[in-house]
Amino acid sequence: MDIDIADDDRSRVIQFVLDTWGADYVAQIGTHGSLSVKSATVALIKTLINPATGQHFTQDEAFEITKPLPNKWPDQSDLTFDKLREVLNDPPDPDIIGELDQDEIEAMRKVANAYFDAINQIPGLPEKINRVEGTKKSFGLHAGGVIISGIPIKTVCPVSQVPKSAVLPATMFTMNQVAKLGLIKYDFLGLKTLRLIRLALENIEKTTGKKIKRFVESNKRIS
Repeated sequence: MDIDIADDDRSRVIQFVLDTWGADYVAQIGTHGSLSVKSATVALIKTLINPATGQHFTQDEAFEITKPLPNKWPDQSDLTFDKLREVLNDPPDPDIIGELDQDEIEAMRKVANAYFDAINQIPGLPEKINRVEGTKKSFGLHAGGVIISGIPIKTVCPVSQVPKSAVLPATMFTMNQVAKLGLIKYDFLGLKTLRLIRLALENIEKTTGKKIKRFVESNKRIS
């Protein structure tokens, strides 16, 4: 269920929900950040010794290796190790790389060649990247998702007070996982446009003395 509210009112609405239902019955939805092929490559390279210097690879050296990699695959799907490896085959499997035209295949083949030329110089690194990619690396909060439950949420799924600045505890399960448990997600979406509309109405009343009735105030079926 989506509920649009002014962005500067969102915290007040969440506090109302918390006060009404209680801390045991309300939680924000957690999100899990995963290591992409780029971030996995950088993280692993920084743990290794550069034979040329006898020191750990620096972050700049790691970034230099991943520099050719785009943030997304040409069809805007996630860039993955498997896609980079498969695009080097002739012809590549469309079930893995997607429906790319020949120009896109050639462009990504050039990128993949540069990437593998670099990481293959470090023994065992390609295999490690392939294993580490997709590993959960961080915990965050859904931008608007809040769970309101009729029973204590912690009896259905684990919750955590992370980060400490969060007003509500957060589910350790993701949006799709809590849905499978039968919990209902409410999206309290804080929108700048609604704040600007309210400010505009207030300014009109202040400068002209005319009060523009809001839709909710004039519709008894809604109010």
